[in-house]
Amino acid sequence: MLKNKIKLSVRFIEKIISVKGHITFVNPVNSFAFSLNKNMEKISGNFDDVLVSDIELAFRPPCKKYEILFNAGSNDISFSYVGPVSGWNSFIEEDRIAANFYSAWYPVVESKELDEVSIFLYGLEDYVVLNGEFNLIDKTWRCRKNPDDPYNILAFKKDNYLVYENNNAVAYYFDNSEKQAAIKSAEAVEDIIRYFNGGLFPKRDFNKYLLVSFSNFNENGGYIRGNLIVTGHFEKNEDSAVSFLAHEIAHEWCTGADFSFEDWLNETTAEWASLMYMHEVKQNSDYFNKKIEYHKEIANDSPPIKPADLKRPQKGVHSKGTVLFFGIYEKYGIEEIKKLLRIFVGLEEKTTDEFLRQIEAHNMDIAHYLAKGILIQ
Repeated sequence: MLKNKIKLSVRFIEKIISVKGHITFVNPVNSFAFSLNKNMEKISGNFDDVLVSDIELAFRPPCKKYEILFNAGSNDISFSYVGPVSGWNSFIEEDRIAANFYSAWYPVVESKELDEVSIFLYGLEDYVVLNGEFNLIDKTWRCRKNPDDPYNILAFKKDNYLVYENNNAVAYYFDNSEKQAAIKSAEAVEDIIRYFNGGLFPKRDFNKYLLVSFSNFNENGGYIRGNLIVTGHFEKNEDSAVSFLAHEIAHEWCTGADFSFEDWLNETTAEWASLMYMHEVKQNSDYFNKKIEYHKEIANDSPPIKPADLKRPQKGVHSKGTVLFFGIYEKYGIEEIKKLLRIFVGLEEKTTDEFLRQIEAHNMDIAHYLAKGILIQ
């Protein structure tokens, strides 16, 4: 089957990323639109004209949208640009490089128009690229495709990072003060998977997890892409570390709703999976109760789960749904929460409407409670 392909050749020069790209289309196009981090500049290529406008993309810094035009149809687009990398967990430092979904360093398209992605990294002979393959002949790294984030780049300068590995996880970090936290995080992975995989959720196969800490103690939170979990730093508090990992690993199942207000489904179910692990496996009711109170405080000062514009609220996505589910937990118990999580995981169409429809067949009162709750300020 013929595919639309994009190839990106990337260099990192001090704090700047330099990108040369080539897109090959199966059928000729008269125009093609993509977005980039607004920091990218000196954009040029083989097109006849380009229209530029501002655009807001969820989870990314301010961006520019580029619609490139051809006087006659073309199967090939060549382009280049340079600029600093910015965004959540995105940066270029001397000993570590992170560029990903959140930085919009690559051509972000509005639909799945590009079927095959190839990324080649130049000038990183002294680095290790996570999920990369090094070509000894031309001294380049090729990023292996991650279906969850094919544009994710993580590069660590050789001998400048630390590693702990066990049978289930490899932890990478940069500050020796994180050693014990890295070990505890890696060791927690097996226990979390045991509870989720074939227990709380349907059984599935797993690759060894790659846990990455940038040892940036000012950066909180993290993200998961397949078997890759990235965070600003490993939590030294064991309860916080395990809870974070359980939430991120739960996203292996608790995913699929889009990045509009519907994201509350992904985050609420993942957070409750984490809470149940802490409550049932770790038997840490104190932490469970403290986390609920934390979410209540945030939820009280957050917009509705489903705002009028149907966009993802900037605040409270993790908390509003968690507190809403807590009302169900108080009235019906933890087994009812497990049923809700399993209903969401099993949905073919991951939307609030479909979620509520499935719950109606199970418990009409809970469905009505949730339908009302997502609209409450």
